[in-house]
Amino acid sequence: MKRCFLCFVFAVISILSVNAQEYKFPEPIKAVADSRNKTIEMILDYRFKGGHWAFQKLFYKNFVYPEAARNACAIGISIINITVNCSGQLENVVVKNSLGYGVELEIKKVLSLPEAEWNSCKDDKYTRFEIPILFVTQGTQTNRVDPYIVVEGENPGFVCKNDKYYWDRAVKYLKKKKGKKAISYLDILIKRNPMTTEFFEIKKQAIKMMK
Repeated sequence: MKRCFLCFVFAVISILSVNAQEYKFPEPIKAVADSRNKTIEMILDYRFKGGHWAFQKLFYKNFVYPEAARNACAIGISIINITVNCSGQLENVVVKNSLGYGVELEIKKVLSLPEAEWNSCKDDKYTRFEIPILFVTQGTQTNRVDPYIVVEGENPGFVCKNDKYYWDRAVKYLKKKKGKKAISYLDILIKRNPMTTEFFEIKKQAIKMMK
């Protein structure tokens, strides 16, 4: 009887400690983002004709947010992996963390435009590089520190949910030890910003709750 009582006490303490745990929304480290983006600018100034300003202008001017993506609130940071040989020819474009709904096709279309010209190089070190670009609809509050470029499209007639909406619900279910429910919201946050590693760590906690 005493043993059962102790088990009950430990169980209650465990539940209280989980519920009392504070989950703080992961904030991007600006210094890290600034350093990374400075490196990207240096590479683009060397490889892209017209430099990094011309590259940014290319996206701001030509990227068309697919209607299906806007209607689905497809928002997030895509990592654009670009390979350009030293002759200045675009060889490959791989979109990591693709948002779907035609966004990846639109990215590749922009990079295939005639005005997307590349300079030659003498060092293979600068033939492959990654550029994080945030695609977001107007009025949606999301992280704008980690990406190098923020491409904003018109909202679909309503404002898509902010990051905080998904975070609050993830925390709600984490505190209730409902890992599966928490993961459904954490996955959206990871899609929105795969560069914030804390989201992945918190997801590991949610997975453990399911075992």
